[in-house]
Amino acid sequence: TVFKFRGEDAPSFGLGALGAELEHAARRDGGAAAMQILRDKSQMSTLFAPTGAGDTDWNHSKTSIEVSFDGFIRSADKADQCRSRRDVKGLDREVEKGSNAQKVTEWKPAFLRRQGTSPESTGLLPPWFESRSWLTKLKRSDAEVFRPKFALMQAGACTEHHRDNYGTLTWIKVLGGSQLLATWNMADGDSTPELSDNQEEHDEDFPWSTFAQLPSARLVFLDVGDVFFMRPGVYHRVFTLSAKVQLFGEFVGAATFVESLKSAKADRERPHCLKACDSRITMTSLFLAGLAAELGEVDEGPLQQALALGGLEALRAIRTLPDKYLDRCSRCLGFDADAACQQLLACPGL
Repeated sequence: TVFKFRGEDAPSFGLGALGAELEHAARRDGGAAAMQILRDKSQMSTLFAPTGAGDTDWNHSKTSIEVSFDGFIRSADKADQCRSRRDVKGLDREVEKGSNAQKVTEWKPAFLRRQGTSPESTGLLPPWFESRSWLTKLKRSDAEVFRPKFALMQAGACTEHHRDNYGTLTWIKVLGGSQLLATWNMADGDSTPELSDNQEEHDEDFPWSTFAQLPSARLVFLDVGDVFFMRPGVYHRVFTLSAKVQLFGEFVGAATFVESLKSAKADRERPHCLKACDSRITMTSLFLAGLAAELGEVDEGPLQQALALGGLEALRAIRTLPDKYLDRCSRCLGFDADAACQQLLACPGL
């Protein structure tokens, strides 16, 4: 359910020369040094951090506060110093001081798109990976929602356990700092009340003994330079061990869509879950954009006409096509196209 790559085995995710500079600074002087470089490069004096309010809708209801970038860096550096001295009280004090701003997530500065790149490419990801993502096949305004972004966090920052929703595979490139991830699959989580997302609030203390008994339980340590992939629907909790800078993003493609659909349906059944995706982007729009991309140039009239309808009408039209067209769709996707259309039609607006 999760995959980690280190050193020379890590795929070429990152920011080129800037990424190398950040990693070098973080290894030498810590994650706060990498944050300072970003501060200087972006020329931004303030950032925004989530307050935790309105967690039911990531984009529209969640409130945020303005944070001094310089103050955030100083606090991150102090927290790291306390941790290295094993000063528990000092670390608790820094965590408490920064309780409203321990993390800055989904920061997408202008330089995170390289000049000269097409709408289908950010220039930040290996072509073999980015070209297979259906997210890049959406219209540009929708694809921007999924553009790679930064997360900056202080030592001591900790998430509640959750799933990254809307059915995306999550990828992470660590540019500074370290973290520990506890992960377990959706089947284990859904059958374990303490580790599911069936309730609106979770206990503050993580149930380690229960977690350890899960067949899919994994503890993953991520350090500077590591690349991490987490399949759709995987439950996880993140413990930030030292000031952290990471590039992260999402992926949906033919290889993940069946799991993506299952995870998105679970989100819909649990209204209190975070909704990290813009409401105008549906699994149907992703499926149709992905199917068109996998088919390539569609020169067969009935199939071309069906795709041109868009939305639920396109799904209905595809299902009425002769078997040879449905078989072609299934071969290109690697899964049963008709079954996927049925599931999407059964959940309008998913």
